[in-house]
Amino acid sequence: MFEWDWADILEFTATHQMGVALLIGFVGIIFTLLFNGWRERRANRYNINHQRRILRTALLNEAKIIRFAIEHRLRLFKGEEEMVHYDKLDTSSMSEVYRAHLDRMGLLTDREVEYTVGAYSAFVDFVNAIDKELRILSPDQGDIMKFENDAPAVTKVLWMYEKMLDNFEQAIQTLQKNR
Repeated sequence: MFEWDWADILEFTATHQMGVALLIGFVGIIFTLLFNGWRERRANRYNINHQRRILRTALLNEAKIIRFAIEHRLRLFKGEEEMVHYDKLDTSSMSEVYRAHLDRMGLLTDREVEYTVGAYSAFVDFVNAIDKELRILSPDQGDIMKFENDAPAVTKVLWMYEKMLDNFEQAIQTLQKNR
């Protein structure tokens, strides 16, 4: 077997100085590229996870606000609170975060997307359907709510609000689980 001693190493280095320098430089460049790539991937993963957490938190808070509004409406229709005035839920202002971040839904898990998109889609549809079911008397009668067919309309409206509440409860639980 061939053995190297310091004299042989120094002689080889002196004879092949240019090749050794190129080899050391090439290895250094490769190492630098690999290290920078690793750092970039790590920073990118951190950024994606950070955006995911922000999106979950924003959607979660907005969904809780909508849930509160739906619970309030349920209490009104069940007669647990006095109904002084009824306003249609404003789906556009209540779902601003959702609409503004639709393009980022891919950051969430499949289940989060399923429940969140389902809840918000049903929210818009149900609010419009509820509005069609309700008939409000003219303002000169004090904003009293009246239904064309009291029992069927109330039953249908209650069912829609309860279904919306269930949808948002599922979305909230799923978003909270992955926080």
